Amino acid sequence: MLRGYFIRKNEPIPAGIRRIMAYQLTYASVQAEKMTGHPDRPVHEFRKCMKRIRSLLKLIRDETGYYQYRILNDAFRNISRKLSTLRDMYVLRSLLQEMKHETPPLTDPAVRQALDRHFRKRYSEAMAKTLTNRALPTELKQDIGRLETLPGELKLVQKDFLLMKNGLQRMYRRGRKAFFYTREFPTAEKFHALRKRVKDLWHASLILYHAWPDMMILMNHVLKQASDELGKEHDLAVLQTYLNENPVPGIGPARLSKLNRQITSRRFRLQSSILEQTARIYAEPPPVFASRIQKYWEVTRNGPDRLSG
Repeated sequence: MLRGYFIRKNEPIPAGIRRIMAYQLTYASVQAEKMTGHPDRPVHEFRKCMKRIRSLLKLIRDETGYYQYRILNDAFRNISRKLSTLRDMYVLRSLLQEMKHETPPLTDPAVRQALDRHFRKRYSEAMAKTLTNRALPTELKQDIGRLETLPGELKLVQKDFLLMKNGLQRMYRRGRKAFFYTREFPTAEKFHALRKRVKDLWHASLILYHAWPDMMILMNHVLKQASDELGKEHDLAVLQTYLNENPVPGIGPARLSKLNRQITSRRFRLQSSILEQTARIYAEPPPVFASRIQKYWEVTRNGPDRLSG
């Protein structure tokens, strides 16, 4: 469980929403401060905070109104994009480390060494730029500071599960639609879009943990596994595109062709697993899914005798 990223068992829903958002803003501000030292991990954590907040906004969109939702969603997305280059280099380096432990290995040692040298250099350049640009962490902290009053300013009228039900149903419907599109047109772009929808639903399942803890833990696990595989598929697609567009010393045409075949094969296996998992995740009609979670929530909050029809 992510620390504090759930509505507590007997906590009023509006209070829980505000507390979760306030904590993520505070945590993001702390990570921005840490970027002046060794920024790799703080950058990763900062961007995750932005994604969690955006998922939370999707869940309460009907309460905030579409106009305010778009403004806030765009604001948090734009803040996160300031770190995208460093994040991409961090992810590609991490991916290369994972390649060493694949069974069988995804690349031969000589290719891995060439890739490692190249991306270590690119990562160091991106890192140096972040460290040299001392204004960036300050700018990010100021960006968050301008939004620190947001939790208290949210207009949350509904007091029960209806505050989140339409947002949850919409979130699930968009994911289900993305699944069908991806199944019919399995491109890198479609898998990336599906990844975003699965991650949103994963975040929602964390927030709603107390609807039924035993069941939600299982749901969290399945969604996290699908999200991780989608992330790996996306990272491999990014790596493949990068290698085809940017020469890497030590990797000639023959090695590049072999590496492309290996990456394509690995992506195909991942895609098959992803589609099988997400077919189960999105097996229900959206209204049925949202109503099911609502009923779990009502039983937990009100007891079985007060379950609505």
